[in-house]
Amino acid sequence: MKPMLSENEREILLDLAFQTVKATAEGSALPKINFDQLPECFQHPMATFVTLSTAGALRGCIGTTQIQHALALDVIQRAQSAASRDPRFPAITPVEVPNLDIEISLLTPPQPIIFSSPEELLEHLKASKEGVIVKSGARRATFLPQVWERVNDPQIFLELLCQKASLHRDAWRSGEIQVETYQVESFHRKAQNTNLDE
Repeated sequence: MKPMLSENEREILLDLAFQTVKATAEGSALPKINFDQLPECFQHPMATFVTLSTAGALRGCIGTTQIQHALALDVIQRAQSAASRDPRFPAITPVEVPNLDIEISLLTPPQPIIFSSPEELLEHLKASKEGVIVKSGARRATFLPQVWERVNDPQIFLELLCQKASLHRDAWRSGEIQVETYQVESFHRKAQNTNLDE
């Protein structure tokens, strides 16, 4: 997959996410976007995820697989939500901010997978290791491709994803779900404070 952003553009976007997380934790105003002073690509609509972690432990992750906003605005919204609205965690506090690793994921548009059996679906996912979306009615959930680093077995991957979507763990075998995949360009900013034990 050809990189969507240059190294400089990545650094600008990561700094924007960091400033957003810091402002959210402190209860201050979010960064203002001046598109005239940003790379032109930041105006292009794109779906993103922002993931926050501390010493390798997840601290917040919010995003969307659907294109909704210009890239810069989408990252600000996801960073704010990851810092304050992930229902799995309490809101980020100011003291935590220097210890946070920040990862941004840029998503390609999801593409449906056509499969005729559960075994065919497993083989496809095993070969691609892409981001995956499962949908059934109003229920849907996704795992970023990074999840494959922790869950390498495609069957367990699908079971956990169905569970995340509030479906039965074996729903992927029933033929009643839709499956889509997408690719991701991800990059991260390491914590400013790396001496957590001091």
